[in-house]
Amino acid sequence: GTTGPPRSRSRGPARRPGQQLAMAPNAKPTPGVDGRRGAAAIEKLFGQYADMDSVFVANDQMALSAMQFFRKKGLRIPEDIGIVGFDNLAESAFYSPALTTIQQDQHKVAKLAVVEIIKIIESSWNGQELIKPNCIILPPTLVVRQSSKHLTEGGGE
Repeated sequence: GTTGPPRSRSRGPARRPGQQLAMAPNAKPTPGVDGRRGAAAIEKLFGQYADMDSVFVANDQMALSAMQFFRKKGLRIPEDIGIVGFDNLAESAFYSPALTTIQQDQHKVAKLAVVEIIKIIESSWNGQELIKPNCIILPPTLVVRQSSKHLTEGGGE
């Protein structure tokens, strides 16, 4: 399963490559953004799919809420349920267990955004046709820690 913001506010398309690294093809999206809403989203998802064996959460803060929820249900992480976040917050390495997460190179994202904005601004100054914003997709990195199990090809551990 997955959690994330409502589609109307979603940065989901930009995060899709990272999600695909972490998700099975039958994942079910559930809205949520912060830890509090994430807990509600996880509870709803668990109510619908109690037999799920893993969850990809839209950010590391929500993943912490998911960890707390599953512990209260008596589930062990990662033995009973695997959890993967997105952001690679510094604190995620110190969760218990340490959180598997998706990392984006934020420095590179910012640098490319500034370059693209400058191109757009300069084109308007030079009387050129306004440059349309460019969509740049950067490859994410899966940071494997203890909140997920490593499965071999064919589904075994």
